[in-house]
Amino acid sequence: MAERPVAAYPGNYTPGDLDIRLEMKFTDLEGNVRKSPCLEVVTGDAGTWELRFENHHADLGPGAIITLVRFNYQIASDMPSDHPGKRDHCSLEKKTLAELELVTWKDSVNLLSVIVTSGQFRKGESFTVMVGERTGGSVGSEVFWSATNGTFLIALDTTGTGAFVGVSGNPFEFEAVAHHQVELLRLLGPSVAKTGETFRLHLGIYDRNRNIIETYTGQVDFDIPEGLYGLPSSYQFRSEDKGLKIFDHVAAQGSGVYRIGVSEATSSETFRSNPTLVSDSPDAYVYWGDVH
Repeated sequence: MAERPVAAYPGNYTPGDLDIRLEMKFTDLEGNVRKSPCLEVVTGDAGTWELRFENHHADLGPGAIITLVRFNYQIASDMPSDHPGKRDHCSLEKKTLAELELVTWKDSVNLLSVIVTSGQFRKGESFTVMVGERTGGSVGSEVFWSATNGTFLIALDTTGTGAFVGVSGNPFEFEAVAHHQVELLRLLGPSVAKTGETFRLHLGIYDRNRNIIETYTGQVDFDIPEGLYGLPSSYQFRSEDKGLKIFDHVAAQGSGVYRIGVSEATSSETFRSNPTLVSDSPDAYVYWGDVH
């Protein structure tokens, strides 16, 4: 096994125009495949990353290192290559006679490195790093974060001296997004309110992985209990709402426990808000931090 290579970024990296190409693909557990360019992965989905590197630069001999650097994104906190049954298991598939070694960088922006240990990784040849490879029983790799633009840089050390140069395709970008299908409408109000005093209701539109669907623009309809006012019977979400709407001037004209129904056309369910206890003289108000 080769020694752990010198980290490419930040201190040993210089931007450049070397010709190493990267194709990104993510296959979820349902078999849906998403590819670069314009790669979008659904936050919270599990599956397998395929990162294919193709050498169009020159033949690379022993000691050469290709490193993938990440920004604003984490694929996994640990990427084991010797335990096929573990989450985020990594493997290396190659189309070259050269001997290659995969090294993963835990807790570092230098996500992974592939080292040429013997032979020649020739111009025109390729290798693919699989993260969350599942043939050995791994559950795959889960897409991190709710919404972000992820960025990869490729850094190449041609001779193993520790001096890395960037490639012409940098940066390689992708998006982590919410799924488009509505799975949950979450309507939250105070647990305790005073008769006739206005309060706020927060409505969020969520996907199957509990991500806010920021692109949602459909209509929601409310089932408003008698005695509650200040809430419209329906609301049309706009793109600028980003999947979240606050209704500021809701109030109850009489004491009691109120739960509000909310539904939308693409979902067969009617969801209910948390109960709000309304009284003329509440003993205490319950603020955020209450789990309802």
